[in-house]
Amino acid sequence: MAIYMDPVLMYIIYIERKPTIMANINKIKTAFRTTGQVTGNFGKAKVKGAVNTQIGVTKAETINITKPETYYARMLNALEITTDPNMIAFIQGEITKYECQHGIGEVRI
Repeated sequence: MAIYMDPVLMYIIYIERKPTIMANINKIKTAFRTTGQVTGNFGKAKVKGAVNTQIGVTKAETINITKPETYYARMLNALEITTDPNMIAFIQGEITKYECQHGIGEVRI
């Protein structure tokens, strides 16, 4: 002989018997990660690197900066010389960029 129990009654009995930790699960606040070891570097503690304050500092008396016109001329010469497809793609991009900035070259609509 089977005993039939109403599902709602079974749920009420379950709720009354479950531990209090289950009843308060939504009220538990997790602690902020403000203490302990900083992770994210495959288990090794993160190390603060040196501050690079000397980047761009040189002891040279004069610094030669290539003018855009000179760079454009060099790119045109390099385009005639090179056979590497990656180099050709880079040079064409640089030439297009210069021509767009200076309003020369063909107009594309």
